[in-house]
Amino acid sequence: MKRHILDKPKSRTNSGLKLSFSRIELNSLPHQESLLLQRRPRRSANSQRLREFARIERGYLA
Repeated sequence: MKRHILDKPKSRTNSGLKLSFSRIELNSLPHQESLLLQRRPRRSANSQRLREFARIERGYLA
């Protein structure tokens, strides 16, 4: 006995699963803005103070 025309095995696609995993992976990565903030040079109070002393020492007073 043959199968009916509509009785076909379901082809499973993993595209939904792949999309879910890729979405989770993209959300777990740091954003571009946060990476830029991490790489930005920090200005501490000591470096600003040293810069001001050097400026005064060179003769720039205002």
